[in-house]
Amino acid sequence: MRMLLLLLLVHRAAAGLLHPQDSESREVKDLSGMWRFKADALGTSMTERWHLAPLVGTQAMPVPCSYNDMTQDRSLRDHVGMVWYERDFFLPMRWATQRVVLFVGSAQYHAQAWVNGAPVGAHEGGHLPFHLALQPASLNFGKSNRLTIAVNNTLTPTTVPAGYVQVNAASRRVQRLQMDFFNYAGIHRQVMLYTTPTTYLDDVSVTSRLEEGEAFLNVFVSAVGATTVLITLKDGRGSVVARGRMPADPRRGGRLNVQDPHLWWPRYMSATPGYLYQIQVEVLGADGNVSDVYRLAHGIRTIAALPDRGLLINGQPLYLHGFGKHEDADIRGRGLDLPTMVKDFNLLEWTGGNSIRTSHYPYSEELMLLCDRQGIVVIDEAPAVGLQGHNMVRETLVRHLDIMGELVMRDKNHPSVIMWSIANEPDSESPAAAAYFKHVATQTRALDPSRPVTFATFKNPDKDVAAQHVDLIMINRYFAWYTNTGQLDIISLSLEQDLMAWRRAFGKPIMIAEYGADAVAGLHSDPSYSFTEEFQSEYISEYFPIFDKLRAERFFVGEHIWNFADFMTNQGVTRVYGNKKGLFTRQRQPKMAAYTIRQRYQALANSTQLFPGRLRALQKESVLPVGDGYDEAQAGEAAADDSERPPRTLPDEEDVVSAQSLEEAAAMLEAGITPDGAMGPTHVWQDS
Repeated sequence: MRMLLLLLLVHRAAAGLLHPQDSESREVKDLSGMWRFKADALGTSMTERWHLAPLVGTQAMPVPCSYNDMTQDRSLRDHVGMVWYERDFFLPMRWATQRVVLFVGSAQYHAQAWVNGAPVGAHEGGHLPFHLALQPASLNFGKSNRLTIAVNNTLTPTTVPAGYVQVNAASRRVQRLQMDFFNYAGIHRQVMLYTTPTTYLDDVSVTSRLEEGEAFLNVFVSAVGATTVLITLKDGRGSVVARGRMPADPRRGGRLNVQDPHLWWPRYMSATPGYLYQIQVEVLGADGNVSDVYRLAHGIRTIAALPDRGLLINGQPLYLHGFGKHEDADIRGRGLDLPTMVKDFNLLEWTGGNSIRTSHYPYSEELMLLCDRQGIVVIDEAPAVGLQGHNMVRETLVRHLDIMGELVMRDKNHPSVIMWSIANEPDSESPAAAAYFKHVATQTRALDPSRPVTFATFKNPDKDVAAQHVDLIMINRYFAWYTNTGQLDIISLSLEQDLMAWRRAFGKPIMIAEYGADAVAGLHSDPSYSFTEEFQSEYISEYFPIFDKLRAERFFVGEHIWNFADFMTNQGVTRVYGNKKGLFTRQRQPKMAAYTIRQRYQALANSTQLFPGRLRALQKESVLPVGDGYDEAQAGEAAADDSERPPRTLPDEEDVVSAQSLEEAAAMLEAGITPDGAMGPTHVWQDS
């Protein structure tokens, strides 16, 4: 068994998670479509080794899609355990000289894959992609091949998210959840095969720093079989802005200077929001010729969360007005749904919202790219929802750190991502939460020092032991809903007292990440009554005066209503066919409260100061110094508090073996440990 500390602190996601793309050197084959599907009702599929032969007794199943609502079979909807997917694919002979990789965008929760009966690999954790290199010996080039993927949706006390399984009186396994949304399962995003040359780009990381009319782009590249790469930066019109060459070594970096750059701004903060450059990476082979080409969009911006200045983008105040969401829709469940995604973005624009939180798990890469292009700000959240004290043990922590490593690896280059949310509504009053969340926050910050770290709490400031470890505090509050239901007159007083108590306790920027009330569409009452559309509209309006009052204090930096649209949950007497807190129905039709929030958000959007698109013009007109970046602000704090410094070196094996508890591991962390692939000093590129 691998030792605790090694698992905690070695960055498992050292291999890159670049999204598949076609290029001069790469080719993609999309395997989405109809697959053969079979549920393992008896739990015997692994012992019977179903992967060794074509599945029998199958039914058609679309990929991507959740399988739960595809049939009229209650047992499949509520199935707990393994299900199997299978399809055939053809490999052209030209792929025989290439590296062939299987990409699965998301499979909930644990997945294993085989090609022609030979094992390919496995992945634990839904909502994030995995890439599995296929061995040429297991492939039939110029012929048909069989791909088999088994997916297990079981949640346990040490999975992320956590849950537990009970057996009911009818001897049926029942999944119990620690989250208020349905545990949709299956292959939720695209399955693809793609090729790379044998000398290829594995990963690229880009961060920005603004100073005196210039942007400095620090770039770290990992390439296999190469020592040098060429980098070309193009603007939004395709014109070359800068180029250079650098070593293909993730321990060393290159710096590219951009004179008077276009900045990436959120919607409503600039006339040109979501401005993107293109970075082209060319990997040079041993013969000096280009072996691999990969392109990614890049937005130049900085982000900071400062105790006395609030939330800053490019040094200027940023106020978030948006939504908590879900990837959830009729029939397809949590499966990738591009039409609904586009509809949601149009509704987001209709309301005047500028931001979302990926509650309560990472969303699709397609959505992240759309946020980049449209200037929608994202709080990127891990699937650690509802962790209780008994869940906060070593095994859970290892998984949680792995997931954060994968999340940062996947989304680190998205300018829309401004914060990492490491959890939603954990029991942050549990004594175990202090050490547990110190680990997660410290490791996340070490992996990406350029963004604030946060989580959403629903506890009280005098008892929360985890909030001390984050840079910004998100708070979920439902005054006059879950308690004192219907007493709208207590909301303003309770909210202001609560938020000021958090401010006094921690002195950090604060936002409301959730507030809201259920409303059944079409249910009306005058005077208003709980669950009516009138009540939902009046309820959320009671929060607005305090939001406005504290917004002027600068430490209050945002409001996200819960939820954008109705979504499915487990059955329960408090849920009438799902959670009805959406401003829109599950079919994306507006309730009365949608018009209320539209009026507010459009007013906020119209009152937002517009900033110039280019850096030098901004420096002449800015409210605050443009150079205020998150890493600069944190440098002084890190020097003042050695316990929060990023890890430095890997311990000896004897030290690893001796780590027997979270407390001992925390002490060793403070002594200094570096995650694999940590970024080293940069070097300035020479023009090619």
